[in-house]
Amino acid sequence: MEKYLKISAAVVFGLIAGAVACTRGNLDIAGLFCNQSPDVNKRFAKSREYNETHPAVTYSSLSEDYRMFVCTDIHIDSVTTELDVFVNAVLADTDHCPAVLFLGDLQNAYGNLPLFIKHVQPLVDSPTDEPMMVVGNHDLYYGQWSEFAKYFGTASYYFYVTTPSGAKDIFICMDSASAVMGLAQRQWTEKILRDNADCRHKVICTHTHFFKRDGSQGHTSNYPLEETHALCSMFANCGVDMVMTGHDHSVENTIYKGIYFRTFPALCHNDPESWYSIVHVGAEVGNYRVEDIKVR
Repeated sequence: MEKYLKISAAVVFGLIAGAVACTRGNLDIAGLFCNQSPDVNKRFAKSREYNETHPAVTYSSLSEDYRMFVCTDIHIDSVTTELDVFVNAVLADTDHCPAVLFLGDLQNAYGNLPLFIKHVQPLVDSPTDEPMMVVGNHDLYYGQWSEFAKYFGTASYYFYVTTPSGAKDIFICMDSASAVMGLAQRQWTEKILRDNADCRHKVICTHTHFFKRDGSQGHTSNYPLEETHALCSMFANCGVDMVMTGHDHSVENTIYKGIYFRTFPALCHNDPESWYSIVHVGAEVGNYRVEDIKVR
Protein backbone atom coordinates (compact mmCIF):
# COMPACT_ATOMS: atom_id res chain seq x y z
CA MET A 1 0.00 0.00 0.00
CA GLU A 2 2.82 2.39 0.92
CA LYS A 3 4.40 1.76 -2.50
CA TYR A 4 1.19 2.76 -4.31
CA LEU A 5 0.74 5.84 -2.13
CA LYS A 6 4.25 6.95 -3.10
CA ILE A 7 3.46 6.42 -6.78
CA SER A 8 0.20 8.34 -6.44
CA ALA A 9 1.98 11.19 -4.69
CA ALA A 10 4.55 11.32 -7.48
CA VAL A 11 1.79 11.46 -10.09
CA VAL A 12 0.00 14.26 -8.24
CA PHE A 13 3.27 16.17 -7.88
CA GLY A 14 3.93 15.73 -11.60
CA LEU A 15 0.49 17.06 -12.49
CA ILE A 16 0.96 20.07 -10.22
CA ALA A 17 4.36 20.76 -11.76
CA GLY A 18 2.82 20.44 -15.19
CA ALA A 19 0.07 22.86 -14.25
CA VAL A 20 2.70 25.38 -13.17
CA ALA A 21 4.47 24.91 -16.50
CA CYS A 22 1.17 25.58 -18.25
CA THR A 23 0.91 29.03 -16.70
CA ARG A 24 4.28 29.83 -18.25
CA GLY A 25 3.03 29.04 -21.73
CA ASN A 26 5.15 25.95 -22.37
CA LEU A 27 2.70 23.06 -22.26
CA ASP A 28 -1.04 22.70 -21.93
CA ILE A 29 -1.37 19.60 -19.72
CA ALA A 30 -5.16 19.76 -19.79
CA GLY A 31 -5.03 19.96 -23.58
CA LEU A 32 -3.19 16.64 -23.70
CA PHE A 33 -6.24 14.93 -22.19
CA CYS A 34 -9.19 17.13 -23.11
CA ASN A 35 -9.36 19.46 -26.11
CA GLN A 36 -10.08 23.00 -24.91
CA SER A 37 -10.88 24.24 -28.40
CA PRO A 38 -14.15 23.41 -30.21
CA ASP A 39 -14.33 19.84 -31.48
CA VAL A 40 -13.55 18.97 -35.09
CA ASN A 41 -17.18 19.21 -36.22
CA LYS A 42 -17.56 22.76 -34.88
CA ARG A 43 -14.20 23.76 -36.34
CA PHE A 44 -15.21 22.27 -39.68
CA ALA A 45 -18.50 24.22 -39.63
CA LYS A 46 -16.49 27.42 -39.05
CA SER A 47 -14.17 26.54 -41.93
CA ARG A 48 -17.12 25.87 -44.25
CA GLU A 49 -18.61 29.25 -43.34
CA TYR A 50 -15.33 30.99 -44.24
CA ASN A 51 -15.01 29.03 -47.50
CA GLU A 52 -18.38 30.30 -48.71
CA THR A 53 -16.87 33.75 -49.26
CA HIS A 54 -13.34 32.58 -50.05
CA PRO A 55 -13.41 30.14 -52.99
CA ALA A 56 -10.56 27.82 -53.93
CA VAL A 57 -7.48 29.51 -55.38
CA THR A 58 -5.61 28.29 -58.47
CA TYR A 59 -1.83 28.68 -58.77
CA SER A 60 0.10 28.35 -62.01
CA SER A 61 3.23 26.29 -62.50
CA LEU A 62 5.71 27.22 -65.22
CA SER A 63 6.36 23.56 -66.09
CA GLU A 64 4.69 20.16 -66.03
CA ASP A 65 7.01 19.13 -63.19
CA TYR A 66 7.21 21.54 -60.29
CA ARG A 67 8.66 21.89 -56.80
CA MET A 68 6.72 22.68 -53.63
CA PHE A 69 8.25 23.83 -50.33
CA VAL A 70 6.88 22.02 -47.26
CA CYS A 71 7.59 22.30 -43.54
CA THR A 72 5.88 21.10 -40.39
CA ASP A 73 6.02 21.18 -36.59
CA ILE A 74 7.78 24.51 -36.25
CA HIS A 75 6.63 24.90 -32.63
CA ILE A 76 7.52 28.58 -32.40
CA ASP A 77 8.08 29.63 -28.80
CA SER A 78 10.66 32.40 -28.67
CA VAL A 79 13.31 31.25 -31.19
CA THR A 80 12.60 31.72 -34.91
CA THR A 81 16.00 30.78 -36.35
CA GLU A 82 14.86 27.68 -38.25
CA LEU A 83 11.65 29.28 -39.49
CA ASP A 84 13.66 32.24 -40.79
CA VAL A 85 15.96 29.89 -42.69
CA PHE A 86 12.95 28.25 -44.32
CA VAL A 87 11.29 31.53 -45.26
CA ASN A 88 14.53 32.91 -46.72
CA ALA A 89 15.10 29.69 -48.69
CA VAL A 90 11.65 30.02 -50.26
CA LEU A 91 12.17 33.70 -51.10
CA ALA A 92 15.59 32.98 -52.65
CA ASP A 93 14.28 30.18 -54.86
CA THR A 94 12.98 31.29 -58.26
CA ASP A 95 11.59 27.97 -59.51
CA HIS A 96 8.87 26.61 -57.24
CA CYS A 97 5.12 26.39 -56.91
CA PRO A 98 3.66 29.55 -55.29
CA ALA A 99 1.83 27.50 -52.63
CA VAL A 100 4.07 26.97 -49.58
CA LEU A 101 2.76 24.30 -47.20
CA PHE A 102 2.91 24.48 -43.39
CA LEU A 103 1.58 21.15 -42.05
CA GLY A 104 0.61 22.24 -38.53
CA ASP A 105 1.97 22.84 -35.03
CA LEU A 106 2.93 26.33 -36.10
CA GLN A 107 3.41 27.37 -32.47
CA ASN A 108 4.34 25.65 -29.27
CA ALA A 109 1.73 26.96 -26.86
CA TYR A 110 -0.24 30.01 -25.76
CA GLY A 111 0.66 33.41 -27.18
CA ASN A 112 3.19 32.28 -29.78
CA LEU A 113 1.11 32.62 -32.96
CA PRO A 114 1.68 36.39 -33.46
CA LEU A 115 5.44 35.77 -33.49
CA PHE A 116 4.99 33.03 -36.09
CA ILE A 117 2.84 35.37 -38.20
CA LYS A 118 5.45 38.12 -38.00
CA HIS A 119 8.21 35.88 -39.31
CA VAL A 120 6.07 34.40 -42.10
CA GLN A 121 4.95 37.85 -43.22
CA PRO A 122 7.67 38.10 -45.93
CA LEU A 123 5.96 35.19 -47.72
CA VAL A 124 2.60 36.91 -47.41
CA ASP A 125 4.10 40.09 -48.86
CA SER A 126 5.86 38.23 -51.67
CA PRO A 127 4.09 38.51 -55.05
CA THR A 128 5.15 34.96 -55.94
CA ASP A 129 4.44 33.01 -52.73
CA GLU A 130 1.38 32.08 -50.70
CA PRO A 131 1.68 30.29 -47.32
CA MET A 132 -0.98 27.58 -46.92
CA MET A 133 -1.63 26.67 -43.29
CA VAL A 134 -2.75 23.37 -41.75
CA VAL A 135 -3.87 23.30 -38.11
CA GLY A 136 -2.03 21.03 -35.65
CA ASN A 137 -2.76 19.87 -32.11
CA HIS A 138 -0.46 22.50 -30.59
CA ASP A 139 -2.47 25.13 -32.47
CA LEU A 140 -5.50 24.09 -30.40
CA TYR A 141 -3.89 24.09 -26.95
CA TYR A 142 -5.22 26.67 -24.49
CA GLY A 143 -8.34 26.97 -26.64
CA GLN A 144 -6.34 28.64 -29.41
CA TRP A 145 -8.59 27.63 -32.31
CA SER A 146 -10.06 31.14 -32.16
CA GLU A 147 -6.59 32.57 -32.80
CA PHE A 148 -5.94 30.24 -35.72
CA ALA A 149 -9.35 31.05 -37.21
CA LYS A 150 -8.77 34.79 -36.73
CA TYR A 151 -5.55 34.76 -38.72
CA PHE A 152 -6.26 32.07 -41.32
CA GLY A 153 -10.05 31.75 -41.45
CA THR A 154 -10.23 28.07 -42.33
CA ALA A 155 -8.52 24.75 -41.62
CA SER A 156 -10.46 22.72 -44.22
CA TYR A 157 -10.00 23.99 -47.76
CA TYR A 158 -8.41 23.15 -51.09
CA PHE A 159 -6.44 24.76 -53.89
CA TYR A 160 -5.32 23.91 -57.41
CA VAL A 161 -2.03 23.98 -59.28
CA THR A 162 -2.22 24.13 -63.08
CA THR A 163 0.53 23.42 -65.61
CA PRO A 164 1.23 24.81 -69.12
CA SER A 165 -0.42 21.78 -70.78
CA GLY A 166 -3.65 22.39 -68.89
CA ALA A 167 -3.16 19.62 -66.33
CA LYS A 168 -4.63 20.43 -62.92
CA ASP A 169 -3.62 19.10 -59.51
CA ILE A 170 -5.75 19.45 -56.37
CA PHE A 171 -4.44 19.78 -52.81
CA ILE A 172 -6.99 19.33 -50.02
CA CYS A 173 -6.06 20.58 -46.55
CA MET A 174 -7.90 18.71 -43.78
CA ASP A 175 -8.25 19.44 -40.06
CA SER A 176 -6.90 16.49 -38.04
CA ALA A 177 -5.59 18.53 -35.10
CA SER A 178 -7.52 16.53 -32.50
CA ALA A 179 -6.61 13.18 -34.11
CA VAL A 180 -10.02 12.72 -35.72
CA MET A 181 -11.48 13.97 -39.02
CA GLY A 182 -15.19 13.55 -38.33
CA LEU A 183 -17.91 12.32 -40.67
CA ALA A 184 -18.89 15.74 -42.06
CA GLN A 185 -15.33 16.57 -43.10
CA ARG A 186 -14.82 13.11 -44.63
CA GLN A 187 -17.99 13.50 -46.69
CA TRP A 188 -16.96 17.00 -47.79
CA THR A 189 -13.55 15.69 -48.86
CA GLU A 190 -15.07 12.78 -50.78
CA LYS A 191 -17.41 15.11 -52.67
CA ILE A 192 -14.52 17.42 -53.62
CA LEU A 193 -12.45 14.47 -54.83
CA ARG A 194 -15.31 13.07 -56.92
CA ASP A 195 -16.13 16.50 -58.34
CA ASN A 196 -12.45 16.81 -59.36
CA ALA A 197 -11.95 13.31 -60.75
CA ASP A 198 -10.25 14.81 -63.81
CA CYS A 199 -7.38 16.27 -61.77
CA ARG A 200 -3.99 14.75 -62.50
CA HIS A 201 -2.66 14.59 -58.92
CA LYS A 202 -4.91 14.45 -55.86
CA VAL A 203 -3.08 15.25 -52.63
CA ILE A 204 -4.27 15.34 -49.02
CA CYS A 205 -2.43 17.72 -46.68
CA THR A 206 -3.02 17.33 -42.94
CA HIS A 207 -1.19 17.22 -39.61
CA THR A 208 -1.76 13.90 -37.85
CA HIS A 209 0.03 10.96 -39.46
CA PHE A 210 -1.84 7.78 -40.39
CA PHE A 211 0.58 5.02 -39.40
CA LYS A 212 2.53 5.28 -36.14
CA ARG A 213 5.51 3.20 -35.18
CA ASP A 214 5.29 3.98 -31.48
CA GLY A 215 3.21 5.88 -28.94
CA SER A 216 5.47 8.92 -28.84
CA GLN A 217 2.56 11.29 -29.46
CA GLY A 218 0.26 9.76 -26.87
CA HIS A 219 -3.45 9.70 -27.64
CA THR A 220 -2.95 12.13 -30.54
CA SER A 221 -0.69 9.66 -32.37
CA ASN A 222 -3.17 8.81 -35.11
CA TYR A 223 -6.85 8.31 -35.86
CA PRO A 224 -9.28 5.73 -34.46
CA LEU A 225 -8.85 2.45 -36.34
CA GLU A 226 -12.31 2.59 -37.93
CA GLU A 227 -11.71 6.11 -39.22
CA THR A 228 -8.27 5.23 -40.57
CA HIS A 229 -9.87 2.39 -42.54
CA ALA A 230 -12.67 4.63 -43.83
CA LEU A 231 -10.28 7.41 -44.84
CA CYS A 232 -7.80 5.12 -46.58
CA SER A 233 -10.58 3.36 -48.49
CA MET A 234 -12.13 6.65 -49.53
CA PHE A 235 -8.77 8.06 -50.64
CA ALA A 236 -8.05 4.95 -52.70
CA ASN A 237 -11.52 4.90 -54.30
CA CYS A 238 -11.27 8.59 -55.19
CA GLY A 239 -7.81 8.42 -56.76
CA VAL A 240 -5.71 10.16 -54.09
CA ASP A 241 -2.08 9.45 -54.84
CA MET A 242 -0.28 11.25 -51.99
CA VAL A 243 -1.00 12.14 -48.35
CA MET A 244 1.31 14.67 -46.63
CA THR A 245 1.47 14.70 -42.82
CA GLY A 246 3.68 15.83 -39.94
CA HIS A 247 3.18 15.48 -36.18
CA ASP A 248 5.66 12.69 -35.42
CA HIS A 249 8.86 14.75 -35.91
CA SER A 250 10.33 11.96 -38.03
CA VAL A 251 10.39 10.75 -41.61
CA GLU A 252 8.19 7.90 -42.69
CA ASN A 253 7.40 6.70 -46.21
CA THR A 254 4.51 4.24 -46.54
CA ILE A 255 2.70 2.92 -49.61
CA TYR A 256 -0.78 1.67 -48.77
CA LYS A 257 -3.60 0.96 -51.22
CA GLY A 258 -1.41 2.52 -53.89
CA ILE A 259 -1.18 5.82 -52.01
CA TYR A 260 2.10 7.42 -50.93
CA PHE A 261 1.79 8.44 -47.27
CA ARG A 262 4.62 10.79 -46.34
CA THR A 263 5.39 11.98 -42.81
CA PHE A 264 7.73 14.97 -42.93
CA PRO A 265 10.53 15.82 -40.45
CA ALA A 266 10.10 18.74 -38.05
CA LEU A 267 11.45 22.27 -38.36
CA CYS A 268 11.40 22.50 -34.54
CA HIS A 269 14.16 24.44 -32.78
CA ASN A 270 14.06 22.19 -29.71
CA ASP A 271 14.65 18.97 -31.66
CA PRO A 272 18.21 17.62 -32.07
CA GLU A 273 17.88 18.26 -35.82
CA SER A 274 15.72 20.59 -37.87
CA TRP A 275 14.51 20.05 -41.45
CA TYR A 276 12.30 21.35 -44.23
CA SER A 277 11.45 19.61 -47.49
CA ILE A 278 10.91 20.18 -51.19
CA VAL A 279 8.39 17.93 -52.91
CA HIS A 280 9.07 17.37 -56.60
CA VAL A 281 5.72 16.77 -58.29
CA GLY A 282 6.13 14.84 -61.52
CA ALA A 283 4.08 14.98 -64.71
CA GLU A 284 2.91 11.38 -64.29
CA VAL A 285 0.28 10.36 -61.75
CA GLY A 286 1.90 9.15 -58.54
CA ASN A 287 5.28 10.55 -59.51
CA TYR A 288 6.74 12.29 -56.45
CA ARG A 289 10.22 12.76 -55.07
CA VAL A 290 10.91 14.35 -51.68
CA GLU A 291 14.12 16.20 -50.88
CA ASP A 292 14.69 16.75 -47.13
CA ILE A 293 17.00 19.66 -46.34
CA LYS A 294 18.74 19.85 -43.00
CA VAL A 295 18.74 23.28 -41.37
CA ARG A 296 20.62 22.34 -38.23
